[in-house]
Amino acid sequence: MTLSSPSTSYETPDQDQVLARSTAASINSPEISDQDVLALFEKLREGEFMLHGIKGEESVHSVMSTGVGNVTPEGGFVSFWNSGSSPFGKIEKNGHHEIYGCCFFHYAYSYDRSGTSPNYTYTVAITNTATLRKLGLPVDNHFKPDSEMKMPVGVPKGAIHFARIEIPKSAFPQGTNPRAIGQAGEAELFKRISKIVDNFSPGSIN
Repeated sequence: MTLSSPSTSYETPDQDQVLARSTAASINSPEISDQDVLALFEKLREGEFMLHGIKGEESVHSVMSTGVGNVTPEGGFVSFWNSGSSPFGKIEKNGHHEIYGCCFFHYAYSYDRSGTSPNYTYTVAITNTATLRKLGLPVDNHFKPDSEMKMPVGVPKGAIHFARIEIPKSAFPQGTNPRAIGQAGEAELFKRISKIVDNFSPGSIN
């Protein structure tokens, strides 16, 4: 009897399709289709990429300067690393798309708690297993496909390609629905992540 490798135990295509459809609908951009989302799932899997959202805007500079620390790099706003489809949440058994706590829809929002920033900001750290292996980090003991995971060591900035989106608040008329503002940022972030995955360059910021 042949045992299947854990690295190939991804979600079934039907689950992917449901999650991709709901993700595209949540972003609600004519530039992003279900197929675009499915394609990104596969690229993230094939490259064994890991994504981590930077929740606090006040932490972005330090994280970009030093890297993502061990488990709680942002001083309490905890975002674990996510692989495969998991940055976009999951579909619960009741069909609900759970996005709270996921990298893309939740932790990518770099909230400015001071309220002084002129921009809406979104920040995601991206690395992959090949890069971490070159640095001798114990990624093989912790990487899981389509999962949220903890890394027991910090990931240095030289192993990370940062996706950074800044949209001027002045771009939106007063009274614009907050969800519409969020969707505008998510659309730009999705496109940026897709480009980075195609041209991954550790130590870069785009």
